[in-house]
Amino acid sequence: MLLGVAVGVGVSAVVLGWNHPTVSAERPLNMYFSVPGRLTFVVPIGTTVAAGDVVARLDDSALSAAVRQAEVNVAVAEAKAAELQAVAAEQNLLSRTAMREATNDQNALFKKDRQTLRTVLATMATTTQNAVAHTNALFINATSSNPVLLVPADALSAAAAESGRTSVTANVDNLVALENSVSASSTSADLIATAQNATADIAEIQLFLESLHFLEQQASTSAATSTAQLDLWQQKIATARTGIDTLIYSILSAQDALTYDTQMPQASSSAVVLDNHLASHEAAAARALASAKSVASSTLAALAKLTLHAPAAGSIAAPAAPARLPSIGQLVTAGQPIISLLPKP
Repeated sequence: MLLGVAVGVGVSAVVLGWNHPTVSAERPLNMYFSVPGRLTFVVPIGTTVAAGDVVARLDDSALSAAVRQAEVNVAVAEAKAAELQAVAAEQNLLSRTAMREATNDQNALFKKDRQTLRTVLATMATTTQNAVAHTNALFINATSSNPVLLVPADALSAAAAESGRTSVTANVDNLVALENSVSASSTSADLIATAQNATADIAEIQLFLESLHFLEQQASTSAATSTAQLDLWQQKIATARTGIDTLIYSILSAQDALTYDTQMPQASSSAVVLDNHLASHEAAAARALASAKSVASSTLAALAKLTLHAPAAGSIAAPAAPARLPSIGQLVTAGQPIISLLPKP
């Protein structure tokens, strides 16, 4: 999803710096970032660019992961707020008698929630196993004495790869064990604890897949590997990450359903007390949603600052002296000239 749309905010994707207030054809325009970072891309000297073209980029791996997590947080907050609003609208139509009947149905709801949790846990284990299979080529490559995918030596060692795979396998085993632990004798507290445990497993798996994504971005092909093969591995990592992101929402939804159904008012609770209870949770959900959107907006704004765009059409030149052209992988400071733009007359 496009986060700027999802959270209801607009964030400009054009971030650039210059040492002159206006673009002039008579003099070059030094361009720089407003934040420090590691340079991952810069257009070659002599390139002709149009207004708005990307001319340089800083490493955005960490912020990209934060943006995806912010998207998940907003989606979860929106779902929870919508659920509470729907419940409040429904409960306003119920009489005290209907409320008493609803309370009597609590055991049936709990049974349904228990089965839903088992289904979610089974899906989580299967999806994670598929994710490991999708990324298996990277594991094999990292531990091979003759790798076909070239990864910087300091980025991924054989020991680190094997440790990561062992950790993910342990997470899968725990998800299977959690599914098997859900039984008719499980209490609501047991099930909520099970869901929380599973959420922690998925978070660890997601973090590991993010690290694989980072490494994949640094990878290159050897003479024995085609670009198509590298593209295929990239697609498999993206598929695995998407599946895990979806599972986070599923397990949190199951956990919320368990919590809400467990806390349903008993027959002795009055309609007024129930309404106050729901109003309080609705307000808390609204605050949580606003906070999630705010974090998402600021994260996306920070990500946008890592891309430098041409303010006008022209040709790219080295930065004006005494500045020097930085190289890929170099750490640059805020305000450090990266390149110059010679605007078209």
